[in-house]
Amino acid sequence: MTELIQRNAAKILALSLVLLTGVASALPSAQELKDEKQLQSDRTSLKADQEKLKQDEKTRKLDKSSGRMSGESKDGMKVDDDKQNIKSEKSVIANDKNGSAQKKQDKARLVKDKEKLKSDEKK
Repeated sequence: MTELIQRNAAKILALSLVLLTGVASALPSAQELKDEKQLQSDRTSLKADQEKLKQDEKTRKLDKSSGRMSGESKDGMKVDDDKQNIKSEKSVIANDKNGSAQKKQDKARLVKDKEKLKSDEKK
């Protein structure tokens, strides 16, 4: 029994020396370890995301230079669609008979298409 008390006393003495000297404060806490692991994980994810971004930018440039619509933003695609609609509407109007109701409707549609183009270009 005295041996057990001596071992416990030795442990208590060792712990109190550690606490008094501040060595225990030098050890990282569980939260600090968790934060460090999260930071490492975030850095790894960031690196992967940056590589993906570089690859996506290269693909976008290639698509845009080759004329693919995927190389543009949705707003850019809307503007291109609006321009195409105006172009086709003008050709339809050119083929309509003068003074016909169809030509009047097509001209009204052309005006709306031009307004839509202006609106989409602002975006």
